[in-house]
Amino acid sequence: MADYTVVSKKIEPYVRNWLAQKFPSHTFAETPVAVGRKRNGEPAYHKFDAVSEDSSIVASIKSHSGKTKGGNRPDAKIAKLYQAIYFLSMCAASTRALILT
Repeated sequence: MADYTVVSKKIEPYVRNWLAQKFPSHTFAETPVAVGRKRNGEPAYHKFDAVSEDSSIVASIKSHSGKTKGGNRPDAKIAKLYQAIYFLSMCAASTRALILT
């Protein structure tokens, strides 16, 4: 299994700070946001990597390399990008972003 501590400890905070510079009136944190409803009517949530304090700006941060370690096409990594786009489309934020590092 790959070690993603660099992503969560260094890259994601860096990108959240970058977003705070681009949107000076907002601060960003990793936060769950409502993306729909469950079958029983309760809200369904997804945790996004960068969410403004008023949830008007929501971003997903992805830090994948190109090919896999074996040199193959990164099908699972591509699937995760589609998943991120899907969840971004389900939230009610006025600004949504997929940030690739």
